[in-house]
Amino acid sequence: MNKKSSFLKKPRVTIIGTGNSGCALTADLINRGFQVCLYAHPNHAGKLDSIQQRGTLISEGVVNGEFKPDMLTKDMRDAVSFADYFLVAIPSYAQEELFGLMAPHLTEKHIVANLNGNFGSLTLLQQLNGKKPILLETNVVPHASRVNNEGVVTILGTKKFMMIGSLPTKISSPFIENLNTIFPCHLEWCSDILEVALQSNNGVLHPAACVLNAGWIESKKGDFYFYKDGISPAVGRVIEQIDNERIEIGKLFGFELGSLLDEMTSFYGGNYKTISDFAFNSKVHNIIKEAPSDTHHRYISEDVPFALVPWYELGQAVGFEAETMKSIIDIASNK
Repeated sequence: MNKKSSFLKKPRVTIIGTGNSGCALTADLINRGFQVCLYAHPNHAGKLDSIQQRGTLISEGVVNGEFKPDMLTKDMRDAVSFADYFLVAIPSYAQEELFGLMAPHLTEKHIVANLNGNFGSLTLLQQLNGKKPILLETNVVPHASRVNNEGVVTILGTKKFMMIGSLPTKISSPFIENLNTIFPCHLEWCSDILEVALQSNNGVLHPAACVLNAGWIESKKGDFYFYKDGISPAVGRVIEQIDNERIEIGKLFGFELGSLLDEMTSFYGGNYKTISDFAFNSKVHNIIKEAPSDTHHRYISEDVPFALVPWYELGQAVGFEAETMKSIIDIASNK
């Protein structure tokens, strides 16, 4: 078999993380005929243990069925040995520790895609000690999904595209062809991971909605629809102002970023005039109640320090004061 034809085979894939995205990706990839290893950190392996005890990962919704990963492991060495392609689907606040476990085992043959990375590829780069795997970062995860503690994942929808960038900034076409088969949606390649990280929508959408609904979150303990109930026209206008600030910061760095509303309608379809219009009418986002049960939820603990804060600081670095971002950061920091 020649080198070119070997690239045409479906590559083996290791999924790092057993949260919403990791389990959704695992079910989706196995459903499409890929060999998959699913890894969980030993201290956060409850869902992996449930899947291992049952023997299958149960998926409902867009992908429906029971799927058996080729490997389930808590050993990073085994996870890295299984495949050349890694999809890292973990919260930003877990990246530094997990990358410390991964970095010693990576080589130049490996491709690491940090999903919804929030600049995380730069963290991994610092830990590689001269090794040169290909590092990728996306602005979102492919699926809207939720997984319960028993390792049963509900896939609510699949995005139509994701933005992706790489370190180095150019990678060869065979790797791109493989990535096109691995991801269930179209990939739009960006100039670098800075552009990708500035296009993340979680930092725009989640923190303001949480801060401005803090009373309801604490009293209802998550028993409301985060989107259609929580993102009212007034809340939507604050989100739109944060989005305008993000776009302005992008311009100052030479990027033409898309708006949150344009991106969300491109992901899921529909014709909406405002963010609150989208939030109220989006079927994907209102299938289940997605409200946080407390204000320590990742919508704040992840999306403020790993998205809003670096965006704000990038703006300051080029002389732009993102006042609405700063207000949400300040309030969230004193929750």
